[in-house]
Amino acid sequence: MSDYLTANRSKIKVIIGLGDLVMGAVRQAFDQVRVKPGEIPVVGWGNSIEAAQEVLDGYVKMATWQDPQLTSYLALSLAAMADRGIPPGFDINVGTLYEKDKAATYLKIMQVSTKGHK
Repeated sequence: MSDYLTANRSKIKVIIGLGDLVMGAVRQAFDQVRVKPGEIPVVGWGNSIEAAQEVLDGYVKMATWQDPQLTSYLALSLAAMADRGIPPGFDINVGTLYEKDKAATYLKIMQVSTKGHK
């Protein structure tokens, strides 16, 4: 990412981070090429501790949170319903967007999930 930023910085209007590895590397890349937090708007995945911290620190404007356990649970519940003849005629959204004002909430969730529930 830092090589691309160095070569194309004047052309970059926004960055859409498609993946946790990309989003977790924004701070490092920006610091390497001396891009100030918020100078280039960044949005994208936010399912990593690094990405949530980058939202708090202003490197990332907005990120998405999608609870992997909830996603799996609800998908299996719908499959069980369908198996029993109950047509799953509805959508379930288990994701949300978060900005700086809510980033600490999702950061805490991810920190707890990596250490185990207490």
